[in-house]
Amino acid sequence: MADKEKVLAALQKMDVNNDNHWTVSGEAKLETLKFMLGGEMITRDELNTIAPGFSRDAMRAYLANQAAPKTEAGNGGQAPAPAVAGAGTDDKPDDEPEQPEVAVGNADREAEIEALAKKVNLANEEIQRCQRVQAEMSERIAVLQRDVQQAQSALNKIAPPPTHIETIQGYLSTNKRLMKRRGEARRAVVNSGVSLSALSAAIQPSALDQALRERPRNR
Repeated sequence: MADKEKVLAALQKMDVNNDNHWTVSGEAKLETLKFMLGGEMITRDELNTIAPGFSRDAMRAYLANQAAPKTEAGNGGQAPAPAVAGAGTDDKPDDEPEQPEVAVGNADREAEIEALAKKVNLANEEIQRCQRVQAEMSERIAVLQRDVQQAQSALNKIAPPPTHIETIQGYLSTNKRLMKRRGEARRAVVNSGVSLSALSAAIQPSALDQALRERPRNR
């Protein structure tokens, strides 16, 4: 339960000209009261219990009544103060009503506090959203990793990967086939009766080779 005295003091600082302090229906915004209470939470039920009937219209009527000239000692024909001003059983005379503690420039400061608080809340909500997405992605990655392991295990059973020895044997076999092809090509050249020098002379050099040959050498 919120502290009654702190709540009443905070309600006296509500600015009837500041839309950020009130809901559309004219009730005090709980978020504004929270920051006026130093971050202490308060529910609508708690507020109605501490200050029943408190509203923007009640506060406006009270302030207007306080600004009107008194015509009679005592109550002076004034309307009763809103719940926040009349809460408790004080022994103060009726002709000395408790004044709302509204400081000069307080509305701008509270508006700035509310704007910053809204920015903080939005940032925290975005952080929480990103954390939820991160948790979902982490869980999804874990599921995919399990699927990969299961699929790889099944694949290894159907088509086992080559062993180290089989890998070496495959390399040697490939190299042997390559050497065999080179030998066959060499024998084909020899059997054709064409010498290597004649073959070299018959092949025209590429444009790059020709340019490199014609390039002057540095001395």
